[in-house]
Amino acid sequence: MIWGLVGYFNVALKNDLEQLLSAQQYSAASVIAASIDQQVRLRLRALEDLATLFGERGLIQDSRQADALLHDNLTVGALFNGGFFLLDAGGVCIVDAPRMTGRRGLNFAHYEEFSALLQQRKPAIGNPRSGKLTGRPLVAMSAPIIDATDQIAGVLIGLTYLDSANYISEVIATYKGGSSEVSIIDPSSAGFVAVTDADRGGNPLFDRYREGHEGSGIATNSRGIEELVSGRRMASTGWIAAVALPVEAAFAPMIALRHTLLAAALVLSVILPWLAAALVGHWLKPLRKASSALREMTVGQRALAALPVTVRDEVGELIEGFNGLVRDIENCQQVSTALMQSEERYRAVLELSPEAIFTHRDGRMAMVNRSALRLLGAKEPGQLLGRPWTLLVHPDFHEMVRARMEKAEGAKEPMVLPPVEQRYLRVDGSVVEVEVTTSNITLAEGRVVLSVARDITQRKRDETRLQALLAQQAALLDNALIGIVLVEKRVIVQCNRRFEQLFGYAEGEMLGRSTEILYMSREGYEGIGERIWAALASGETYVEEIWFKRKDGGRFWGYLHGKALDPANPHGGTVCICADLTAEKRAKERLQLAASVFESTTEGIIITDSNQTIMAINRAFSEITGYTEAEVIGKNPKMLSSDRQPPEFYGELWSIIQREGKWRGEIWNRRKDGEVYPELLSVSAVRDDENRISHYVGVFSDISAQKQAERQLSFLAHHDPLTGLPNRVLFNDRLTHALERAMRDQGQLAVMFIDLDRFKQVNDTLGHQFGDQLLQNVARKFQRVIRASDTLARLGGDEFALLVEDIRESSDAVLVAQKLLEVFKRPVLLAEHEIHISSSIGISFYPADGQDARELVKNADAAMYRAKAKGRNGYS
Repeated sequence: MIWGLVGYFNVALKNDLEQLLSAQQYSAASVIAASIDQQVRLRLRALEDLATLFGERGLIQDSRQADALLHDNLTVGALFNGGFFLLDAGGVCIVDAPRMTGRRGLNFAHYEEFSALLQQRKPAIGNPRSGKLTGRPLVAMSAPIIDATDQIAGVLIGLTYLDSANYISEVIATYKGGSSEVSIIDPSSAGFVAVTDADRGGNPLFDRYREGHEGSGIATNSRGIEELVSGRRMASTGWIAAVALPVEAAFAPMIALRHTLLAAALVLSVILPWLAAALVGHWLKPLRKASSALREMTVGQRALAALPVTVRDEVGELIEGFNGLVRDIENCQQVSTALMQSEERYRAVLELSPEAIFTHRDGRMAMVNRSALRLLGAKEPGQLLGRPWTLLVHPDFHEMVRARMEKAEGAKEPMVLPPVEQRYLRVDGSVVEVEVTTSNITLAEGRVVLSVARDITQRKRDETRLQALLAQQAALLDNALIGIVLVEKRVIVQCNRRFEQLFGYAEGEMLGRSTEILYMSREGYEGIGERIWAALASGETYVEEIWFKRKDGGRFWGYLHGKALDPANPHGGTVCICADLTAEKRAKERLQLAASVFESTTEGIIITDSNQTIMAINRAFSEITGYTEAEVIGKNPKMLSSDRQPPEFYGELWSIIQREGKWRGEIWNRRKDGEVYPELLSVSAVRDDENRISHYVGVFSDISAQKQAERQLSFLAHHDPLTGLPNRVLFNDRLTHALERAMRDQGQLAVMFIDLDRFKQVNDTLGHQFGDQLLQNVARKFQRVIRASDTLARLGGDEFALLVEDIRESSDAVLVAQKLLEVFKRPVLLAEHEIHISSSIGISFYPADGQDARELVKNADAAMYRAKAKGRNGYS
């Protein structure tokens, strides 16, 4: 009987322990699946919200702003260790963050996930695969970007690399312990998403999981090890979270207990058979209690909590193992709390959005961001929270908004309704025009209706003004005197009545017809096409004058002006204007030769009638005088007179013209701005068939530059170019004339020869640039201390000469010399340098020291050297 009891308890223990371990391990697999599923849903929701933001702002068309938004979204970016990239509607990558060489411009349209996303129009997760560029294993999540027209404008993709730290590896690492191994299986690809032991081998139960089954069981793996395996499916991805534990490790407590029972049975069979039943019952009591409690927890009759450990044997170790699982589940709850905190941070990002964002639950406002407060004129959220949406929406839009709210609330899957224009009521009762996008999202507190509103009040005002302007333009076009036509792909889609009249067609007869009907030949039509599209594609205005063909076969010469509405797509729409220039062309040809000569000459031309009334001028006339044609036609040329010539001059001029038929000479005239200028003028009389003067023609040129050049040459010939002082030639000329006056009047004069002391040192130390500046500075200071009637000249180098006329005695000249020396008492400041310099002055007097210029200069030069010999900075 003892051995029968031992056998019974052995079987019962094995069954109970197997159920306990299976339930425990299935619970662990369920927790892992729930944790990963929650992480996946969080990332899909965050990706969908970011894609919605792209669609609402239309950023798919602006790669620079899209790139900035991807890089600035740190909250969402932290959820994907592989970053993001953005595809256009054709599947071509246009933006990625972080930037990866070779990814932009790559086409991903051939992936099945891309086609499925375009059809389903909702976020999805792809199968695990190797990266196209990196070769690294990854899982991609994607969300469609839906624009304002409810069309898919692109796809936003977030990458998770599986070979580096990620949310999947973090979850399974949390629950791996002892001999157990965790695997995440993708049934659709029959592969592993993640494993804790890459070399563990296969298991027949894994094949069942790939077929969609769940649950626990015992099977032998490919390495011949019998394992207890539990698997649980994830709703969001279809993946299976599988936990495998070798049977030997799983049932180690039971084997030890079995050995103990056998030993006890042997003892009891010998000593006290009845003691065995009581002892085994005592041993199994904690295990039975634990098994019963676990079943109650599994069916939900009892809250998940740690079990008390009443014994310190193998059963106690088993209960301790379960308690460890409970602690792991509590850790999972902490992870869930962290996710909720992450969601709160995501809400903080919404607060910074420039768009008004708010949510409704059960028809009442549940959340608003700052932009929503500004839009609705509220100072604090309390003014809006809890209010029914009917108080915020203008009554004219209640039906529309109610239908959209019901549609969003009733949808089982996430959805985004296309943006519509509505009218809101602000807190103060004023009306604001808005564009609203509505969607349903799931937050921690449940499903809510999300609205994103943009203030379009100014846009609506602009649209109203634009419609009025378009109506005015339409009226103007219909009454224009030139033909106007809109062409798309060389087909006439719209034209005004004048255009139809030019070509001889009835109203509306030209619409829908090819522009080939406008040209004289097929070759002309094709040639115009090549030229016009080349110009329009570069953003230029096409202008050409050609022969056009009327409906009756006649032709007319006209001009064609064309401008593309969009230079990037000139075939999409081009506006052209056309006018009949046949009469103008004939008149132009008659006048072209005469006008060419008249206008191309650089000399001014003026034509008057016989009464000297101006009839015509050329362009050169206006350029020289400053008068336009309108300002001089019908007036007398006297308006150009400078009054420098006396009336007798003009009388003689017209007398010569009447007598000889022409006059040529220099004359001073006045420009429009009042400037008087010299001109070389030639006036001719034009006589008619009866030899009577019918017109006068004046041809003139501005010789101001020539006169200025003459004056400049004269100045340069007699002045020093550095200081502007008279040079040696002019000094000697003035000295000669001064001597003639002194001899005639028996007066006196003095000649001073001035040399700067140690000037060579300045040049050698500071350079010639500073030396030139010093000479200019000294010349200015000399001019300030001498009389205006005296002549100061620079003879060359650092040598100056001064002519002082009309002196009564030699002390007058000495006084001037002392003034010149006084100039150098203070240092000369040049840039950051203080230059201390002096001069030596030699003086000669007429008539005492010489009778002619050469002798006076020679004696003054000799006196200067005597002054230097005395120690410089003096005169002699």
